[in-house]
Amino acid sequence: MKKNLLFILPFIPYPLVTGGHQGMFNGIDCIKDDFNIFIAYYVNWGDNDGATEEFKKHFPNATLLPMDNRIKLSTFKERLISKLLRMLTAEAEKHTPFNKNAKYDLWLWSNRPQPAKWEQFVWDVCKKFHIDIVQVEMPWISSFVLSLPDSVKKVYVHHELAFIRHQLELQEDPDNLYARTCYIHSFASELNMLNHADAIITVSDNDKLKLEDVGVATPIYASFSVLDETINDTLYVSDEKVLTFVGSSSHVVNKLGIRWFLDNCWRMLKAKEPSYRLKIIGTWDEKSKMEIIQACREIEFSGFVEDLYEAIKGSVMIVPITIGSGIRMKILEAASKGVPFVTTTIGAEGIPLKDGYDCFIADDPNVFVDDIIKLQNKKLKLSFIKNAQMVIKKNYSKEALRENRLKIYNNLFN
Repeated sequence: MKKNLLFILPFIPYPLVTGGHQGMFNGIDCIKDDFNIFIAYYVNWGDNDGATEEFKKHFPNATLLPMDNRIKLSTFKERLISKLLRMLTAEAEKHTPFNKNAKYDLWLWSNRPQPAKWEQFVWDVCKKFHIDIVQVEMPWISSFVLSLPDSVKKVYVHHELAFIRHQLELQEDPDNLYARTCYIHSFASELNMLNHADAIITVSDNDKLKLEDVGVATPIYASFSVLDETINDTLYVSDEKVLTFVGSSSHVVNKLGIRWFLDNCWRMLKAKEPSYRLKIIGTWDEKSKMEIIQACREIEFSGFVEDLYEAIKGSVMIVPITIGSGIRMKILEAASKGVPFVTTTIGAEGIPLKDGYDCFIADDPNVFVDDIIKLQNKKLKLSFIKNAQMVIKKNYSKEALRENRLKIYNNLFN
């Protein structure tokens, strides 16, 4: 008899617009025939009902359990007041001095308990449907692990180690006492939560080792990500000098990464090769776009694209990620689609890549720029593309992920 597996997600992971969306989607997809699947998820402002319907087509046998935390405004007066408040808030932000401690407040916010009504909702779901395993994903809702019934096995999927990201951010503000206090508090909360789970899944062996090094006692399993598409065997190499960056502004790591590239590499590259263009692919808010355009007017924002291959083919992808943990799905996408890439050490972390063999890995801006220019060589491009695709074929198949996850779930009951 199939066991009942409940996923608790912060949103419906569709369309597959980010690495997090892909990680959650593929984690469900690979075992959808092995369990009775239940999915509890927050319904937030801006959710696309069409996307939910498309998601259902992929998982017709799954039971979807929306947790609607939107504020329902029933009258015209309420909607008008809400709109005015949003406009006033946006205007106030334009004239309010930047609070450099705001990001540290978010560290504390991400570890907060969930609203009582949602904790009760999940508890009732576990009892009503006789749930055997609950899998919680993403740090913003990690505290659900603390409020689940003792009768269920609790699995937490750690897409990104928060304390590692915070350590790297602290290096830029070492004398900030409040920042250090927030870091210690959030770190302790993160470890406490992890030790209340029955199993932890990380997306790379590196993250597994980092958790073991800081004393996490819960069994930890490395479980890689997979791609939603097959390897692109039609290799396309162009003479165009086009760089692409894939990622949305909703993830601060992307904003910091592209800012590092623009501040340290872009002008140097343009001085050596003026004809280079840069396309940023993904959904970016207007404020972030304006900040970048004001600094570098030659940047093109493509927004969300339906066909990623068509948007990046013939380009060199840059992955200038400077903070964080986890794994960069954008690198796996580039490799599978036959696009050469230049990345930083942190960008490549957790993926079995070799500098100078299947990609370039550089942390120094001068080297990063020189590596981009080296990829004007078509022979080198083709070599990198073929070698990177071998990495994908060997390490990131859907069936291998299924076997990996089934072994983890079975260990919970042994």
